[in-house]
Amino acid sequence: MLFGNRADRYPYFVSYLHETERIDLFREFRGQETLTTGTGIFAALGIFGIILLFQPLIAVIVLGPLLLMALVTCGIINLKRRAALRTPEFESKVEAYQLLAVMRRMLQLNRLHRDLSESTLTLLDEIARLRGQIHDILNMPFWQQSHLSSTLMELKRQALVAADQSTIDAVLQFRNSLPMQVEARPVWSYIDEAVETFSGKANRATPFTELGFDGAFRVAQKLQTLKSEIEQLTNSAPSGLAGEVEQMPGALIDDALMEIRTIRAAEEELRLGL
Repeated sequence: MLFGNRADRYPYFVSYLHETERIDLFREFRGQETLTTGTGIFAALGIFGIILLFQPLIAVIVLGPLLLMALVTCGIINLKRRAALRTPEFESKVEAYQLLAVMRRMLQLNRLHRDLSESTLTLLDEIARLRGQIHDILNMPFWQQSHLSSTLMELKRQALVAADQSTIDAVLQFRNSLPMQVEARPVWSYIDEAVETFSGKANRATPFTELGFDGAFRVAQKLQTLKSEIEQLTNSAPSGLAGEVEQMPGALIDDALMEIRTIRAAEEELRLGL
């Protein structure tokens, strides 16, 4: 299609944009705050019920202050908890998700491929592809074993966190290249695109998205290294790591037999010593 959304040429990055749209970063905050507030109100009503049993008049008088005190106390607790949870890492993720929202808006208005250069979109697509491959590898049966060693479990956790955070870091590299507001493309933009299609020559200035290209490129290199190392580790598992994460059939019997033989040997040594 002449005026189709050419951002479809970058399927991994487009898929990543849609995936992150469904993530609510503040869900945990709201859940904890709702639980804390509910607990505070329940405690206030409990105190009210106890007073009501013995002093009904006083209970009615203190109900309002009790509820107010509970709300104020819960509010203070929630503020302190939110301040503790909003670490620099979390704040960077919030900023990155705001940038991703801008890119999604650009995608919806069919201007993502016009506002970001082809080289930048190709790089972001490769980063999203590598991130997805790392997730796919770490979801293979080898990494899903219930008796996976603690060392490999921690490695898996770190690799998943690193892949996700690195993708966030790559997006943040373009914080100074994206517009604050995204509006619909003017008609002349579509005309220019049609001319470019037929002539094979771009009539527009190169977007300034390369400001963050070098940093994002280094992220892509590191993701490629991480993916290769995890892939190699996974492929070598049957011969090199099977003993660490798999138990041989009847392993418990072998352990019991070894224990019996050890006890028998000790008894024999004691008998000979006597």
